[in-house]
Amino acid sequence: MNWANILGGGDVIDKGFDLIDNAFHTDQEKAGEKIKLLDSMRPFKLAQRLLAKEIFYMFRTLFYIELALGIIGIWIPQCWEIVAVLNELDVIQMLGYSFLAVVSLYFTGGVVDSFKGKK
Repeated sequence: MNWANILGGGDVIDKGFDLIDNAFHTDQEKAGEKIKLLDSMRPFKLAQRLLAKEIFYMFRTLFYIELALGIIGIWIPQCWEIVAVLNELDVIQMLGYSFLAVVSLYFTGGVVDSFKGKK
């Protein structure tokens, strides 16, 4: 009877120690993993900024158009009807929801973690 065949020899013991070693991370290892995670999310963050910027520009333009029509509507009442028709368009409603979604995703990234007490 060969004990190396039954117990697996030194290779099993080394693998067991590696498994235990990998189960616990030091603060430095955790920081290194966080840096790797942040680096892997960089393309997503760039796309997120681009979406936020473009949606913001469209929303800002629409806001200024409606503001101008609202002010002109003081003297020309038909402008209020134009604003009402604009706001009923599906494209404008989708733009509003898109703006809300992008702003929520972009500006509330760390809010949930701060409420949970994470840093």
